[in-house]
Amino acid sequence: GLAHPKLARALTALHETPGATWSLESMAGVAGMSRSAFAAAFRQHLGQTPAEYLVCWRMSIAQTLLRRGASVKTVSDELGYASASSLSRAFAQTLGVSPRAWLKRQPA
Repeated sequence: GLAHPKLARALTALHETPGATWSLESMAGVAGMSRSAFAAAFRQHLGQTPAEYLVCWRMSIAQTLLRRGASVKTVSDELGYASASSLSRAFAQTLGVSPRAWLKRQPA
């Protein structure tokens, strides 16, 4: 995706501000593309939708923050979720377990 100049702008923005309120329209705007062209190019080059990519990126950050001892509430605030429970739902949908259960499985 970073090899595509327009997608690279959107990917960089997503990585720099993962907690922002991102919509397909706002991502496409950063890329300087229409929503449909952006969605199609994103899926073609990255193999997933922009929303799927954003959730995966946020969950990767969440895992790092949780490992460092951050609370689920703190992580949810930082990553733009409305509540700790909404982050927990997204985490469980993506990783198959709740944040607390995932943490228990991590080596000490």
